[in-house]
Amino acid sequence: MENVSGLVKGKMRLVFAEMMRELKDSGYDVSARLLNAMYFHVPQSRARLIFVGLRNDLEARPSHPRAQSRPYTVKEAIGQLPPGLPGEHSRQVKEAWYRSRPNQSLRKACRFVGSFHSARLDPDQPSPAQIRAHLHWHWRVSRHLTIQEAAILHSFPAAYQWAGPKSKAKEQIGNSVPPLFMRAIALHVKGLLGG
Repeated sequence: MENVSGLVKGKMRLVFAEMMRELKDSGYDVSARLLNAMYFHVPQSRARLIFVGLRNDLEARPSHPRAQSRPYTVKEAIGQLPPGLPGEHSRQVKEAWYRSRPNQSLRKACRFVGSFHSARLDPDQPSPAQIRAHLHWHWRVSRHLTIQEAAILHSFPAAYQWAGPKSKAKEQIGNSVPPLFMRAIALHVKGLLGG
């Protein structure tokens, strides 16, 4: 099971404790740990609370995979793609893009522009988590990421085919758990079960 890192912070810790009790009362040995996707071949810093639960009648005990890679940068992931052209944005938005620092939201650079989650990417760091795939901005040109760029930064294959309109693809990317991250977790659990 996967959830946001905020589940173990502040008042939400009570909800977390209740979830753990319920899982254990349902016959599972459960371990929960914060893992970051950037250590599992994903060019994105995305901390998630990962629950691994195994039936308590099995000999195996739940654990989590160890880090498998160093963090990959945005430039390593999508720097080989053509930068494209600036988007059609207002003068105020373009000014905010130029004034923003790497991984800073455009709203912080110019308080009347955009969302707090909308950041100009730092090419030399992993991407921040993508709340919605279209919010992040390219570092070289004043435009949002393309579907392909957002998908690659989420560890989907470059040629992945999305179902539905462009807006649905952005939503699917933003709501998904990075595939390479989940693959590492699934293979670890398979190993725990002797597979």
